[in-house]
Amino acid sequence: MLTMIDTPSHDKRKARLVPAFSGKNVAILETKLDEWLAALVQAIRDKIAKGEEVMEIGVLIQYFQLDLISELSMGKPWGDLKANKDHFGYLEMNKHFLPAIPTYLYLPPVRWIFMSSWFLKLFAPRPTDTEGLGLFLG
Repeated sequence: MLTMIDTPSHDKRKARLVPAFSGKNVAILETKLDEWLAALVQAIRDKIAKGEEVMEIGVLIQYFQLDLISELSMGKPWGDLKANKDHFGYLEMNKHFLPAIPTYLYLPPVRWIFMSSWFLKLFAPRPTDTEGLGLFLG
């Protein structure tokens, strides 16, 4: 949203995101955080009970964060922690694309190309995609 140049498109997207950042759900934040911390502890206990000798705690914490944030912002968790799976490929996508984002932001010609309507029509995620951000949008 920060890089959107077209004002009507920016306003439309901003209107869709306002409920997530309006602060109306702050009252439930502490309760939800407690619930998801308990779920994280349970996920760790389940792995120990299964006899898993190696546990990627960093991945579990990322699943915890995604579920907490998705529930607070959209009302429904993605279910990554419980399933021990990155349902939307969000973490994998971040691993590949996050390092490239500064290139888009700091080089105006590159940003212009990647944010142009013709480029987005060809390559932007769509709600009909079967993986990644498009799957989430759908």
